[in-house]
Amino acid sequence: MAEVRNVNVGILGHVDSGKTSLARALSTVVSTAGFDKHPQSQQRGITLDLGFSALRVDEAPSQLREKIGSLASGTQFTLVDCPGHASLIRTIIGGAQIIDAMMLVIDVTKGIEVQTAECLVIGEIIKGGTCPLLVVMNKVDLLPPASRADAVEKMRKKVGLTLKKTKFADNFKTVVASAAPGGQGDTVQDAEGIEDIIRELCAMMPPTLTRYPNAPFVCLVDHCFAVKGQGTVLTGTVLQGTLAVGDTVEIVEIGEQRKVKGMQMFKRPVQCATHGDRVALCVTQLDPTDLERVLVAKPGHIPKTKRLVAEVERVRFYKSAIESYKKFHVSLGHSTVLAEAIFFSRPCSRATVPLLEDDFSFELSLEESMKPPTGQEACGAGKQFFALLTFDEAIPCPPSAQLIASRLDSTSHSNSCRIAFAGQVVDLLPSNEACTPVPLKVFKSKEKKGIVERIEGDGETAIVKGMFKKETDISAFLGMFVKVGGGEDTYSDGGGVSGSGDFDGNGDFDGSGIVGGKIVSTFGKSGKVKVHFPKQGISKGGSSKEVTLVFKKNVFGKDKKELFQ
Repeated sequence: MAEVRNVNVGILGHVDSGKTSLARALSTVVSTAGFDKHPQSQQRGITLDLGFSALRVDEAPSQLREKIGSLASGTQFTLVDCPGHASLIRTIIGGAQIIDAMMLVIDVTKGIEVQTAECLVIGEIIKGGTCPLLVVMNKVDLLPPASRADAVEKMRKKVGLTLKKTKFADNFKTVVASAAPGGQGDTVQDAEGIEDIIRELCAMMPPTLTRYPNAPFVCLVDHCFAVKGQGTVLTGTVLQGTLAVGDTVEIVEIGEQRKVKGMQMFKRPVQCATHGDRVALCVTQLDPTDLERVLVAKPGHIPKTKRLVAEVERVRFYKSAIESYKKFHVSLGHSTVLAEAIFFSRPCSRATVPLLEDDFSFELSLEESMKPPTGQEACGAGKQFFALLTFDEAIPCPPSAQLIASRLDSTSHSNSCRIAFAGQVVDLLPSNEACTPVPLKVFKSKEKKGIVERIEGDGETAIVKGMFKKETDISAFLGMFVKVGGGEDTYSDGGGVSGSGDFDGNGDFDGSGIVGGKIVSTFGKSGKVKVHFPKQGISKGGSSKEVTLVFKKNVFGKDKKELFQ
């Protein structure tokens, strides 16, 4: 059999936009999980699970092949029909992570709806928005014939203006179709615009797709079922690597290994499968009852973890606060688990240095939140953001996996985006020991203020009040530097305390008018302290002036009382 070029196309859109009808009209072969075969889907009339079918262009009806020409010869499009209902966003995210191209289906009579926008956000996240996007304006048969052309053109412009604000601005095409004219069309012959869809899909696809056939094998499985007399079948998409009949794989979630007895691709027996292929694996002595969405991989390649570090970016359409120490629904592959997030950052100038290999004299800063951007400013401009994620339960995590974090506890009927941030896994941390220190130096800056109550007779020592409470253990603050006066200069004693402003010998910070001193002892039992200033420095500050102490704590340090400056 000639080699077939497989392209995974995700079909996404708002509920009832006609996605499944479009997949049915396009397909030449259906998998065991195609066209709403789930009993509840048939009962409720909506897509509840991922559906898979394929368009083998060389097997399409002859009249269709004549219209699209030879451009698509040898190409197979695996169509991933994703649910459109808001409550099924976990399934949508899982389906989107296996695609090479995206087909966004819009009901031309309604335009862009809430889940349409959410699908666009997911599409932007997957592969950084670089996958080709084909917008299908469906259901044109519902428009009055007399005004159809004008209505279509108006909707085309409206959709174009929306997409110009996204990462797809220069990477999308628009076609018009009617997948089920009158609601009854079930075949390619009944549908309208199918040849235009195929032609645009073929034209948009690059000559070669990014594939990693030599990497360790990983397959994202979405359906499991038993076949009498054969064994258990696991159907999924190969994320990387190559697998042959007779190889041994691990079902990661349950930690069990099985030898692959046979393989098929859309009902055709094959001897091997590689990155990007849609494949069915047959194994024996495996109960599929409690299995559905799992990872199948090279034995020992994928660990489970409860903690990981990821480089993350805020989704600009998310309007609510994204705060440290709050929980989010984090999706990795088909798994969606609650996780607590702690955000930290470093300057973008360090972005080329692997995080865990960075020189730790260059500190990471705790971020209380990832604030929304203002105007044209990017979120955290000049900063590279990371998140430490601690999951409620251990989950399998492929190296460098992509993740998406959402707040799915918000109402699905809301008009606001629920996807908060996304990113890529940087490193996994020990998961079985909650007390294991995090190997990162992340500092939280703090500040205390006091008032110069009086200046001692030596002219170099001041009594400062109001900086500490009487019950505070001040010993940890002895030797720290304070400043009197305005500005944001930091300070140094020349002995390793980092900063941009140094004493000039007169107690002044580089002539800025900021006076610096050192906490030398306590004074009494009411929380007052003695601060020593260089000669002549205290006269610049004077009595009743505000004194500021800036210090920091290592968020993940063993000693929670240890302070730094």
